[in-house]
Amino acid sequence: RVEDLVELQRLRSLLLVPEVVGRALQPLVAAGLEPVVWKGPAVADRYPGAGLRLFEDLDVLVPRHEHERALSALRAAGWMVEHDAAPDRYDRVLRHPDTPGMPVELHYEFEARHDRLSTLRADELWARRVPGRVAGVDAFVLAPSDELVMLAAHAAKPFHCFARLMWIADLAMVLGYAEEAGPSVDWPDVVGRAASAECATALSVALAMAGHAGAPVPPGVVSLPRRGWRATALDRLVDPMWALAPAPPIHLRFALADSAQRRLALLAGFTHGYPALTSVGWYARSVGFVARRWHALRAPEAAGARSS
Repeated sequence: RVEDLVELQRLRSLLLVPEVVGRALQPLVAAGLEPVVWKGPAVADRYPGAGLRLFEDLDVLVPRHEHERALSALRAAGWMVEHDAAPDRYDRVLRHPDTPGMPVELHYEFEARHDRLSTLRADELWARRVPGRVAGVDAFVLAPSDELVMLAAHAAKPFHCFARLMWIADLAMVLGYAEEAGPSVDWPDVVGRAASAECATALSVALAMAGHAGAPVPPGVVSLPRRGWRATALDRLVDPMWALAPAPPIHLRFALADSAQRRLALLAGFTHGYPALTSVGWYARSVGFVARRWHALRAPEAAGARSS
């Protein structure tokens, strides 16, 4: 029954999560590190009840230059590496035999190089960390403005494209909690940090979607393109019926990028991991499609010029 599943998740949040948080953070702190807990585990406490925000792992962030030291400390405490570092990864996944139901993702970056929608960097987020509590355990968390920007940028990642409603619920809960319990959101700071990280579009889309869930978003904060192909794509995304739409179109990942340079970088990294011949074929077909489309758009202009 649904009630049984809810109760199971509530007990998991009350019993397993504090155990995993303590077991993961204690050896890191003992090694002189200051790890940050972020994403789902850090947001869950803003939900009105235990077990309402589900997450499968504990996301922990340390700066890149301290990642190996953090890994050694966790290994010494009995954590075993399940997924090691790789060119297309930005974390290591570890699991402890005493808490097999929840692994730890030890992050050293926010996103992979070939998939960077923004210039948001994990080291900068860590540098502005603040003390907090996660599942009743003392921990470092992201600064309030950084958390909002990060949640929006995370949901907008090219392989995410706001596909999970849970990410929008996170924003709504964080904003609602800030309005009720404080501290209040410093909106100029949030908008400024999103602009400097080149994820202002992602933030605007995320806030527009959170507004559908009743989040207190002040007027003027959401700013989206009004014309062109990006406006058309993003209008579909912020529509309240987006959750019932089919899989997001491929061009949406480019529409969410703030600059042409970001879009070109995403295009260059689109075939990451593909065999070489497959990549060459995909780019050749893409160039051909763009050329034909450009010619079709230019043809009416040329015909008009000749007739005049």
